[in-house]
Amino acid sequence: MEQKDFEQLTNNESSFIKILRSFDFLRSEGYKGNGFTIYSREAPNVEFVNLSLNQKITVFWSEENGKYDVVFSRKKSTFFGVKTVEFSIQDFVSNKENAKNILELPLGETNILNSISSFVQTHLMPVVRGEKWVDELE
Repeated sequence: MEQKDFEQLTNNESSFIKILRSFDFLRSEGYKGNGFTIYSREAPNVEFVNLSLNQKITVFWSEENGKYDVVFSRKKSTFFGVKTVEFSIQDFVSNKENAKNILELPLGETNILNSISSFVQTHLMPVVRGEKWVDELE
């Protein structure tokens, strides 16, 4: 897609495409696109699911208002049945001193989505692969 093609897209539409491009690495980890929302009150989002892990990753991004988040969720068997547990990268990052730089990027900066993707690939791959959950990371 050429730059002039992007100029004809709305901010939400271009955010959707940028999410797909930035998180394409999830395909090699067994995730498939499961759903998306382009026009909503929240930021546009794309949901990726790995059925063999019973895990879902939802990426929210709006360049227009600077909103972003990545939410990991999985189904967990308990004594009382199946329960869904989840965590947000916003919560995870705010609790990690060395990761706060991802939150301090200027709103609307086009590199922020790539920074979030890079952060996931650098620090959260055990979670992506289903090897650990967030509370088991160091």
